[in-house]
Amino acid sequence: MRPREAEEKQLQIYRAMKPERKLQISYELYQLARSIVEASIKEYHPDIAPEELKMELIKRFHGDIVYVAPKKGKMGNRQRIRD
Repeated sequence: MRPREAEEKQLQIYRAMKPERKLQISYELYQLARSIVEASIKEYHPDIAPEELKMELIKRFHGDIVYVAPKKGKMGNRQRIRD
């Protein structure tokens, strides 16, 4: 099977899937990517603290923009800041 034929076959399979299955596959792929990135971070920083690891994962997946949560009791005025 040629690459273009394989791609078309894969698209047919995805189009025939139920939305729940597509969501499940995308979640599993996200978890796989997250575990690979986490392992990479830990390889280069074996003593990284859990909170630092969490922040590094957020940076890797969402860039360097960090959202500051509002103070307790307030829901508006979230700020975007850069590292």
